[in-house]
Amino acid sequence: MVDTAHFYNQWTHKLLADYAQANPRAEAAIRFALRYIPPDTSTLLDLGCGLGWSSYCFARHLSQGKVWGIEGSPTLVKTAQHLFPHPRLQLVQASLPPTRALPPMPKADVVVMLDILEHIPQAQRPQLYAWLNTQLSEGGCMLISCPSAIHQAWLRQHRPQGLQPVDEVIDEAVLEEMAAALSAQLQFVAYQHIWQADDYLHACISRKPLKPQASPVLSGIRERQQHLARWYQSQNPRVAVVSPHWQAYSETFIQTQVNGLSGGIHPLYGGHLPTHSSWAGALAHSPSIGQRLLRKLLVKLKWLPNEPETVRAVRRYLQKHRIQVVLAQYGPTGAALLPLCQQLGIPLVVHFHGYDAFTEDILHQNQAQYAQLWLGACKIIVVSKPMQAQLERLGAPKQKLCYNPYGVLPSFAQVIPDYGSPIFLAIGRFVEKKAPYLTLWAFRLVYERVPDARLVFLGDGSLRPMCEHLAAQWGLSEAVRFEGVAAHWQVAAWMARSFCVVQHSITAHHNDQEGMPVALLEAGAAALPVVATNTAGIPEAVIDGKTGFLVTPHDAEVMAEKMLLLYQNRTLAQTMGHAARQHIQTHYTLQMHLERLQSILEEAAALGKVS
Repeated sequence: MVDTAHFYNQWTHKLLADYAQANPRAEAAIRFALRYIPPDTSTLLDLGCGLGWSSYCFARHLSQGKVWGIEGSPTLVKTAQHLFPHPRLQLVQASLPPTRALPPMPKADVVVMLDILEHIPQAQRPQLYAWLNTQLSEGGCMLISCPSAIHQAWLRQHRPQGLQPVDEVIDEAVLEEMAAALSAQLQFVAYQHIWQADDYLHACISRKPLKPQASPVLSGIRERQQHLARWYQSQNPRVAVVSPHWQAYSETFIQTQVNGLSGGIHPLYGGHLPTHSSWAGALAHSPSIGQRLLRKLLVKLKWLPNEPETVRAVRRYLQKHRIQVVLAQYGPTGAALLPLCQQLGIPLVVHFHGYDAFTEDILHQNQAQYAQLWLGACKIIVVSKPMQAQLERLGAPKQKLCYNPYGVLPSFAQVIPDYGSPIFLAIGRFVEKKAPYLTLWAFRLVYERVPDARLVFLGDGSLRPMCEHLAAQWGLSEAVRFEGVAAHWQVAAWMARSFCVVQHSITAHHNDQEGMPVALLEAGAAALPVVATNTAGIPEAVIDGKTGFLVTPHDAEVMAEKMLLLYQNRTLAQTMGHAARQHIQTHYTLQMHLERLQSILEEAAALGKVS
């Protein structure tokens, strides 16, 4: 089961970026709707209004009427209320179809659904149509945009992680069915070229004919970014969250932090010294020939420092947006940002995650920089007790270290596992420290005893081809599935089909090892027992003999014994699963993690003000 409100709460920064960068899909949909909304419309419903940009555009378009924006995510509604206030716009938090009474409102002349219909489960459409019949005026119309069947097929084949928990195919037959349910006519369906031919459709379902108006002009990117900059500067604390990558599937914990923190959160990415903002785009500008020559002269005269444009661009951004704290994801990122933060007097909080604390190559390359980091950083966050001990050995002051393990999305606590399932579930990248080949080896030993057993891998990486080859060589092709990268909701869906999660983490080449595997925390929250190894932070997530079993790294035989024990004793699996859920709810909820992180950042911001 997916908590849709929480799922869309996580979309705030994605939608901010869509607004700031003028996402072509969203822009085309809004322009389409504005062409068919009569200016004298008295009441308009914008269903699934997200960040509120579309509702705001509609309110400005109407001469006197009122717009009601309906959105299921409380976080998006709150953000929209601050970003897009308008006297003729009212935002309401409610699911679709609504499950509770909404504020009294007149019947709507126009109902708009931009990229919403495909996310309504087919079984709930009759309920939605019945509700719309009560809301649509006698001569009212529906304006709909959604991806075409062509685009949905492309997503399923090339980017399945981009799908949402419900992503139905909407075609003309569905729209005809909707029109009939509303006693209306499907006036037209127009296919669009957004990224490829015929990948989106715009449709009008109306109880009376509509005529298009002149194409509207929406505000430009520069104006939007200035608008967002003003809003961000009104938020406290103003935190730049700097990560080498943006939206990497294996770094969902960073996305969770960005979406869950309060204040003005500025995601920056593109390297240890960032090159891009998630909403403002590239940080560096292309100077003119004259500007380059002038700067070269000033540097030669030593009136300006000789430094890369990347450094200057990051400095400009931090100053322009009056950043109060920098949260650097990974040690090398903190080391790269330390000189700038010291120069600008901005407190630096460094968040270690795993490889950056243990891998010998990283430690050797950053030895001098880490020594400076221990002195200059305001706070240093670790995610496990072994990591804390490791950084102390490296010289980090104990008083600066903050223990804050990851938290688990609430949706995993709603999973109901199938303790009768034959599926062992393995989640994680196909990299050396995850040792998926040892998980596969252990399963092979289980399969020899119980041929009905199944293993499903979620994830991708350089070792996946080798594991697929091993599965074929060992005669496991029918018993092992490689499903590739999975979104959070897809992981939760697989957990509901499984009875046990397995992971054989090891200390890899050059001492690379885990911090705190989020997938094992999620498994516990989903009430699944875990069979894993007693390395790194795993013994904090899995209590050996109570919430699962821990074995010595590289001991696939003992791992197989524990997997077989749970396979043959489902009562034990269920008992351990329930104990695991209690353990996670007591120590590793997302709320706990975010509250601790928020407190660390606010304390750092306060120290910056004092200094």
